[in-house]
Amino acid sequence: MVDISNPGSPHELGYCATPGDGWGIFVSGSYAYMADGGGGLRVMDIKTPTSPNEVGNYDTPGMSFDIFISGIYAYIANDKGGLRILNISDPSKLYEVGFYDTPGRADDVHVSGNYAYVADGESGLRIIDISNPSSPQEVGFYDTPGYSCGVYVSGKYAYVADYDSGLRIIDVSSPSSPHEKGYFDTQEWTVAYEVYVSENYAYVAAGRTGGLRVIDVSNPNSPQEVGFYDTPGSVRGVYVSENYVYVADGFEGLRVIDLPKEIGYFNTQGYAIDIYVSDNYAYVADNYWGRAGLEVGLRVLDVATPSSPQESAFFRETLEYASGVHVSGEYIFVTNFFCGMTILKMRPRLRQLQLTANN
Repeated sequence: MVDISNPGSPHELGYCATPGDGWGIFVSGSYAYMADGGGGLRVMDIKTPTSPNEVGNYDTPGMSFDIFISGIYAYIANDKGGLRILNISDPSKLYEVGFYDTPGRADDVHVSGNYAYVADGESGLRIIDISNPSSPQEVGFYDTPGYSCGVYVSGKYAYVADYDSGLRIIDVSSPSSPHEKGYFDTQEWTVAYEVYVSENYAYVAAGRTGGLRVIDVSNPNSPQEVGFYDTPGSVRGVYVSENYVYVADGFEGLRVIDLPKEIGYFNTQGYAIDIYVSDNYAYVADNYWGRAGLEVGLRVLDVATPSSPQESAFFRETLEYASGVHVSGEYIFVTNFFCGMTILKMRPRLRQLQLTANN
């Protein structure tokens, strides 16, 4: 545990490393499930956040990039290992119940109903029937023109971040015959890394030269760009809260956007790669990204006044390679390249951050 009652001088009280690279995290009940790259799936008991401990793990055949929990099953996007399905009813005794070897490289997964939607790299969107987890079957696919690296399912549509082919909107109302309903071409953008859908809008993180693109998808047949902001950095993460869009903008830190203009920013010093917003705080995963000597880690920013974000707390130890951040209740979960998972607790009234490390 790390007590940061004085955010300027944190000190570490506990440390434990996972064997892989923290890529994705999903919190469900008293457990945190981490896609740990070459370390497979790691399960952390977080009932007592001051002393989390690993209670189970499973060595997947490929690189575990993303994870989605539904019921007693964990669905893992496992790179060349395709989609892996694990029974997690007893976290201390994980076992694989089924898998589907997708033809590409499974980068991202979203589960909705009886189907798992897999962003499968050069093989587009794959739709897997998981009604019988022990025998998952592909029922349909759509070969997008680019490299599918992100997927978000809302209603009867799957929104795919298709790298240099922009945003693709796939009608999945009939999973056995998915078809493209509409698309928005990147053209002058660099790439589409990630997509976040809220109500009738898709927010696309479009990298170094593409900035933030906002697409009206109320008519999926004809998605229209209704907003654009050319951030000074490289948009890697997007979070929408109320009327504002919060952007993790690489070496240009946090940008707060009220389209069509930027209203606030904070220079995080490192490479802002992911962001999560809860209440009046923005939590930014900020890492080295190849530049040594930077003050990087987790930045907690007070955005009660979006035009003037202020740093409320900062934690560096073990988080120099922070790769992702997720907030659940009063706890903050940070994944780290090379260093596993870290759990922190924020006490907003005291502007105090406590950390429990299971890294």
